[in-house]
Amino acid sequence: MFVLDEEKLNLILTEMAEGLARSPLEIALFTVLVVGIIVSVIILYRRQLRKAREEEIKRSQRLFGQAVREWNLGYAEVSLLESMATYLKDPTQKHVLVENEAAFNTCARKLLHAGHATGAEIAALRLKLGFRARTPEQVFHSSAQLYEELPVIVLQKGREGCRGRIDAVEPHTLRVELGDGGVPLKRNLPVQVYFQTPSGRFAFTTRVKRTGKGSVELVHSETIKRLQRRQFYRKKLMLPVYAKRVGVQEPAVLTTLIDLGGGGASLATRDMQFDVGDRVSLSVLPSREDRINLIGEVLRVSKGGKIAHIRFDKMLESSRDRIMGLLFRPQRKP
Repeated sequence: MFVLDEEKLNLILTEMAEGLARSPLEIALFTVLVVGIIVSVIILYRRQLRKAREEEIKRSQRLFGQAVREWNLGYAEVSLLESMATYLKDPTQKHVLVENEAAFNTCARKLLHAGHATGAEIAALRLKLGFRARTPEQVFHSSAQLYEELPVIVLQKGREGCRGRIDAVEPHTLRVELGDGGVPLKRNLPVQVYFQTPSGRFAFTTRVKRTGKGSVELVHSETIKRLQRRQFYRKKLMLPVYAKRVGVQEPAVLTTLIDLGGGGASLATRDMQFDVGDRVSLSVLPSREDRINLIGEVLRVSKGGKIAHIRFDKMLESSRDRIMGLLFRPQRKP
């Protein structure tokens, strides 16, 4: 059973009252002591943080210097990295630029937008550091990441597109072997380059640096654009195709596919009569063994009704990939 001892309770209350009845001077001294302790702790903590940060910066500089020696980087390449490092949020992570491709891409993009470097300079440094796409499934940030034998289409304004394939990825240029029938490209003029990989369809703008017999050298670009499904190049192919209107009891007619793209096609109507809005079934014959079946809608007719321009309906991605394969298939030289 709990029993209250009044004598002890009075003693405790008296001691508490005496503790609170200190003089103003004692209270002031005690306050100064507490504040002094707190300030000292804060100063010591900040000194430790500053020292730790200085050590991190020295470590980053040391790792950066080691990478410069290992990769045998020249003055211009080191200067480019120093410029990129100004866009790092944390200066203690300078070495990450030569170790992490994502950090490299972020700073390189900012440097390009600021106009302090060219795409060719960054692409050359990217190759030197080994920042290249290792699998076709990766997303591309630079033409320096393309790989040999990759089919491409090179299109210069006012000229028919040339199909070809990557022959070599060099520090400052991309060498493309062109297929037969390609229209010669003019030097120092811009070109659009289209390519497709398992990760998507892409394009970039660059210029022709040098031309050769059956090949062309392009300046590297650090601006690769992913294309939407219907935003794609259309190619003249002149392929055989069976065509007929959907829902009409009539045999399919063999005619000629004039051009083909990821979103539509144009074909000669021959003896058929197509009107705007008609739905058309197409069976494209890229080879004796292959056949691509498509359905689309007639958007317009031209040449007095002799050519029908068709927009494809939604299709399986596999069918669209087969179409892209036709566009990119290079014509090898004998």
